[in-house]
Amino acid sequence: MNAGAYFVDPDGDSLTSSAAVGEASSDLSTVGLSINRETGVISGTFTGTEDTSLAVTATDVHGASVSAAIDIVANAAPVALGLPDLNVTVGAAINPVDVAGGFSDADSNVLTFSVSGLEGTGLYFDPAVGRIMGLVAVEVVVSVTVTALDGRGGEAVKSFAITASPPPNRAPELISENVPGNRVETVGEEIDAIELCNPFSDPDGDVLTITAEFSRADSGLSFDPATHRITGILTGVADVVVTVTASDGTA
Repeated sequence: MNAGAYFVDPDGDSLTSSAAVGEASSDLSTVGLSINRETGVISGTFTGTEDTSLAVTATDVHGASVSAAIDIVANAAPVALGLPDLNVTVGAAINPVDVAGGFSDADSNVLTFSVSGLEGTGLYFDPAVGRIMGLVAVEVVVSVTVTALDGRGGEAVKSFAITASPPPNRAPELISENVPGNRVETVGEEIDAIELCNPFSDPDGDVLTITAEFSRADSGLSFDPATHRITGILTGVADVVVTVTASDGTA
């Protein structure tokens, strides 16, 4: 701190500086500081535990002097304790993140917070409650930065990552009422077409591929995946078991 910059001499005389602590005029060393009398620079590590007023005096070569008070605020900056990385699912609301839990303040100052990095994610920060909330709209990985201010010049900054991934794939589901029951058909005759009527649905809305396998390759029957129909002329006298499978490409 250059206390000498607070003074100017109208006669152009050189000035020397001195400083004392408070009304008791204690030496600066009592709060861990010292002053360079020639330059007026106050240096050191402030060790006071409360707000302190320094009385700084500038004296010219003729003994004329003037004093000014410089106040030092005793304040410990907030400390960032850490905020855990967050893994969330696209399309789902997150559990609100209380950013205050990531900081502490030794002076018990009331902290205010600001958050950056949420742009375009669908999440937002509500300063009234100090929480990050919302629903992630896109698959994304972002670095979120939280800044805590104590209102007395102290601040702390902490970043954490939010990774939004697609929801896990869910397997197709059978619509039992759309599955035809057992059929009795005459060997050597064309069967009545068996309409499967799309017996599956997919909870994720995936496009399904339907296939059918016959327990006898010589059954004479075939499956058309475009129409979901089993047709053909039944051959052989053994029963035929038809296994229909739906695949969404993953499950």
